[in-house]
Amino acid sequence: MKTIKKTQARNYAFKFLFQLQMKELSSTKEDILSDLESHLEDFDTTYVEPDSEHLNNQFDNEIKSFATGLIRGVLTQESELAKNIEPLLNKGTLSKMTPVNRLSLLIGSYEVLFCSDVPTKVAINEAINLAKEYGTKDSHSLINGVLDKLS
Repeated sequence: MKTIKKTQARNYAFKFLFQLQMKELSSTKEDILSDLESHLEDFDTTYVEPDSEHLNNQFDNEIKSFATGLIRGVLTQESELAKNIEPLLNKGTLSKMTPVNRLSLLIGSYEVLFCSDVPTKVAINEAINLAKEYGTKDSHSLINGVLDKLS
């Protein structure tokens, strides 16, 4: 898979997980995972609607497949990821972080720890780019520092 497609897949996964995180769901994580395809189909309809902020929200089967793997991985491994990340945080926990920083760390750490086909430097750089694009001016420094220690 081309690098640009993996980047698009990470953006898709980030936006899906962000939306999931922002919704007050009555569903458990297990329920979401068991019906993930349905949740993704619902998300897809809004994801490709053109608007001024998200002009490039396009995807194909390759992108969707990689993104779905990231989403499923982050959701199933979230506790394990938190156990690895939280000792590296200067203060606080993942749950007290901004949603953007939290998701950037979860996606990046999932790739670092569980995706042997993704070079560590690439996983870290992609997580930093998510933080730069969606976070505050200091988000990327935090993501870089934590993922660097994790790797």
